[in-house]
Amino acid sequence: MTTCLTCNNNQTCTSCNSGIFLTLNSDNLCVCQTGYYNLSGACLPCNSLCISCIAANTCTACKSGLNRFLNTNTSTCDCLSGYVLNTSSNLCLGCHYSCQVCVTNFTNQCSSCNSSYYRTLNTTTNQCPCNIGYYDNNAPLCLACSYTCYTCTTSATFCTSCTDGSNRSLNTTAGTCNCDQHYYDTIVVYIQNVICAACPYMCSSCTNVSACLTCNSSNYRIFDSLNIKCICAQGFYDDGTNELCLKCPYQCSSCTNSSVCLTCNSSMNRDTPASVCPCLNGFYDTNSSNQLCAACHYSCKTCNIGTMCDTC
Repeated sequence: MTTCLTCNNNQTCTSCNSGIFLTLNSDNLCVCQTGYYNLSGACLPCNSLCISCIAANTCTACKSGLNRFLNTNTSTCDCLSGYVLNTSSNLCLGCHYSCQVCVTNFTNQCSSCNSSYYRTLNTTTNQCPCNIGYYDNNAPLCLACSYTCYTCTTSATFCTSCTDGSNRSLNTTAGTCNCDQHYYDTIVVYIQNVICAACPYMCSSCTNVSACLTCNSSNYRIFDSLNIKCICAQGFYDDGTNELCLKCPYQCSSCTNSSVCLTCNSSMNRDTPASVCPCLNGFYDTNSSNQLCAACHYSCKTCNIGTMCDTC
């Protein structure tokens, strides 16, 4: 190395020649200034990205504020993760927030994605879209959609599609995946189920497994507000399976099934039931699906047909 500019003796420098990029170190020796390296006694400049180096392109430290780090394998100052080299300007530019690594010279084209942020690389478009069930919130981390959605956008609750087989249908205006008719949302406290469960067979719609919300009058059902159920209208019975109530035998005012009356209509000249509602004495069944019993001939006590007495 070049000798001292000034010295106390042959081995102790007091100043160095800054014109040839020398500086005095703590051992009172003249060494190359920061940003320079020694080559055969001459101080030569490091690569512009290096703070210090042992050769022009062999860095030992990198300048701050350039979005670079020291790659110890290559002794070069490479772009930080999330930044990409612009070869024209030699600057490290920030990648699009969705990319983990982006393509050289293109900040908005990804070459890899961060899977822990729920993103997967689309190799056709070089983009890192959010995985199914997550949405982009203009930040690296994708956020989870509502359990009701299969896919969503702009917010967790604005659905763009519903899960197949979930018994849900998309309302495109509201962006919701509501349960289909005859199904209900089974969310209970903190347990959320994507699949809507079937309502009780009697309900047109319901709030849970035992409470109807609406009834279908075309199925001859009316709402029982006390028990929160859809019961059969007068003259119809529940077969325990179908939403459609079945018509009672014509003789009955109400019934439990197709052959057993529960109540009879005395104004139709019918007696208290055994299994059906027989006609009162002095009246007969016309067998014409008419609940009203017709009067026998005045001379009869009982009859089969109006003028044909069984008893007198």
